[in-house]
Amino acid sequence: MVGKIYILSFLIFSTCCVHAQDETILRGIIIDSLTNKPLEFANVQLLQLPDSSIVQTTVTNRKGKFEFKIPVAKYLLQYSYVGYETLWIPVNLADKTGMISLILSPLANKLVEVRVITGKPLMNSGIDRKVYNVSQDVMAQSGSASDILKNIPSVEVDIDGQVLLRGSAAVMILINGKPSPLMGKSKA
Repeated sequence: MVGKIYILSFLIFSTCCVHAQDETILRGIIIDSLTNKPLEFANVQLLQLPDSSIVQTTVTNRKGKFEFKIPVAKYLLQYSYVGYETLWIPVNLADKTGMISLILSPLANKLVEVRVITGKPLMNSGIDRKVYNVSQDVMAQSGSASDILKNIPSVEVDIDGQVLLRGSAAVMILINGKPSPLMGKSKA
């Protein structure tokens, strides 16, 4: 019985010691090259060499610091931040280095100017009227008034030129706010 306890305690103790010797902590800080301030939420990935498979991923804290607890080996450290370049450096943890400082520079490609151009909508609905903006319609450049009215939702123009709005002939057509005599049998 005492022999079993001795063997069990030896196995537990030996695995703890071996495990503690195989792991190390890699600490670092990422700094902005322009402001010399730490970058919060920068992405940091530890890649296994030689195949570049991802071992661990983290983001920097408020002070720009990160930490990995990993087995001693050779790795490739990739670090990036939105709007900044992505960089890679080889890391040999057998060297048992302390804190590493990494510097990121902003990308050179920045937008100089952004223009937002708007136009009037093709159709405006009011309480008592619908206003169709003819200047926004491509057909208005070459078509007749009858052709333009055919493109308006809920409006129909028959062969005789009579304008119907949702089936009703009691329609008043205004051009620039004035009644239009152009549409044959429409009520004014």
